[in-house]
Amino acid sequence: MNELNVAFDIGRTPNHLILNNTELDRAIRMIEQMVQDSLIQVAKEDVHMLLRFQLYAFVSWHNIIQNQKKIPSTSQVSQKFLKFQELVEKNYAKLNHVSDYAALLNCTEKTLTRVTERSCWNKC
Repeated sequence: MNELNVAFDIGRTPNHLILNNTELDRAIRMIEQMVQDSLIQVAKEDVHMLLRFQLYAFVSWHNIIQNQKKIPSTSQVSQKFLKFQELVEKNYAKLNHVSDYAALLNCTEKTLTRVTERSCWNKC
């Protein structure tokens, strides 16, 4: 278990949830379970590990159902790109590195680069 590296690209996740009633019920149950489990009286590290895996499962499940619905990610890319543009306009004199903007946008430099490239491709 110590070698299991669970990670996901948060930049790929949608900015909002689009769920039908059945999916909403499942999401609510998953979140309620996380809330209940957060109150378990054991070592904090054990609870954090459990919650991390539950959150990973929730985000993975949501990504799967959104991919099944074939919801285009271009709007997500466009939103992040617009936020990036706004930050550049406000902070160009102070911030000179991609890493600074990526940190402000809560994403990796790689994700920000992809967002920028996709936005440029869509406009060309």
